[in-house]
Amino acid sequence: MPTSGCGQRGCPVKWAMKARHYRVAMIGAAIASILGTMAGNINLPIPFLSSLIGPSTMPAPVVPSVILVVLTGAMLQSAELYWTEASVRNVVAHSMLMAAGLVALVCAVSHLTGIVVHDNAAAWLMVRDVLGLLVLWSSARALGINRFAGLVPVVYLLIASAFARNSIGEVRGWAWILGRNLSDPWGLATIGSGCLLTLLYVLRRRPLAGTTARSSS
Repeated sequence: MPTSGCGQRGCPVKWAMKARHYRVAMIGAAIASILGTMAGNINLPIPFLSSLIGPSTMPAPVVPSVILVVLTGAMLQSAELYWTEASVRNVVAHSMLMAAGLVALVCAVSHLTGIVVHDNAAAWLMVRDVLGLLVLWSSARALGINRFAGLVPVVYLLIASAFARNSIGEVRGWAWILGRNLSDPWGLATIGSGCLLTLLYVLRRRPLAGTTARSSS
């Protein structure tokens, strides 16, 4: 019987999405969006790595956001280890397209939840956190930090938790993840530069520094 060029394993695009566990990622994104938006106005205390000058807090959406980003990065990268060995396609583009799709899903679910709870600001905060942490992950990959890219958002959050506050208790600009200002220039610069690095990474099909899994095999 004709297979329409898809072979016994089915269409390569469908296989790639299955290998990346996209259903699990979509369910996780939906759950994280609902929880983060509903708890958008809550500030969580930072018990162990609080600012060195005194107690500090973080907006509740940060927690589901960082968990979602770490899990998403792990699923995408683990799938690439198999996908890169069997295909000459732009594997990076496959992964980043799925990551962009998850951001769109987070945006949709968060805003639907925001309508229900009458809190549109919390919805945008959730979207910013997911997008910002996700571009930290993709930027790390673009700069050659591949296997440990998932640790970059976590390390950033830990450093921000410990050193975010200045001498008068205000959040420093670079620790935008702990603030609620959606127009913070540091946050916008992080997202903008991260998207640019990610785009270059997709176009080059390899990191701007270091080697790819394919070239090193």
